[in-house]
Amino acid sequence: MITELLAKAQENIKSAELSFEGECYNASANRAYYAAIHAAAAAIFHAGLDVKIDHRVVLSLFANTLISARKMYSSELKSHLYDLQNVRNIADYSTKSVSKKEASKQLALARKFVSHILNKISTP
Repeated sequence: MITELLAKAQENIKSAELSFEGECYNASANRAYYAAIHAAAAAIFHAGLDVKIDHRVVLSLFANTLISARKMYSSELKSHLYDLQNVRNIADYSTKSVSKKEASKQLALARKFVSHILNKISTP
């Protein structure tokens, strides 16, 4: 399951990049968030927690258990995940659109987030 979730995270990064290049900034922000949420879910399973994959559960376990309680990941990643979610909510549920600058920032955050988790999981 971890391998599949990481593959989805990487696929979503590619999709976010393609959307950004095509000037589809709302779609890019959406895919950037999903890249991070799949990576966070992979981290949760890697830590030995077996839970239903749900946005609230993943966000909560990653932030409260893996970062705050177990100190497995940098607290900086907690803010990245919530920033990605907030902009994704604008992209998906608001009449406001995500700007090129904001989409670029989201893509960079998602790349950093996914990369950090990939490195942590692949390092024994």
